[in-house]
Amino acid sequence: MIFLLALNYPAAKEWRKRRVYQLMTDRFATDNEVACKDLRSYCGGTWKALTSKLDYIAGMGYNAIWISPHVEQAENSTGSYHGYWNANLNAPNPYFGTDEDLIEMIAEAHKRDIWVLSDMIFNHVGNCKGGYYDNMHNNIPRIRVLQQKL
Repeated sequence: MIFLLALNYPAAKEWRKRRVYQLMTDRFATDNEVACKDLRSYCGGTWKALTSKLDYIAGMGYNAIWISPHVEQAENSTGSYHGYWNANLNAPNPYFGTDEDLIEMIAEAHKRDIWVLSDMIFNHVGNCKGGYYDNMHNNIPRIRVLQQKL
């Protein structure tokens, strides 16, 4: 996603003019009002719920958001809700929603002149056992697919 933004948006000097609100997707906005009982697991934050909070973010004076990594996470250990335990760079984190949900959130943010930066981790993966490592080098096609949908 960082590549996606780099291809479509202004240079770093333009980003420096933005007020960036960093948020953890799973913790910032959920589809329900129930308090999270296990903070070591997913609490229900989604891109759709984040979309519903964009006016709130803009109202605080922010015009850019920095969201958690958006790719599928390791499932065989607790704590991957933060987005920093990559398992599959070619798939979205299903807990956060679909690619279409992410694209809709970005489009709605842009309507409010809010830029979106997605954190992305390429130098390590989560504590997962087999399966996904074979295609770790194929992350660029997924980014291109998302770019074409924007």
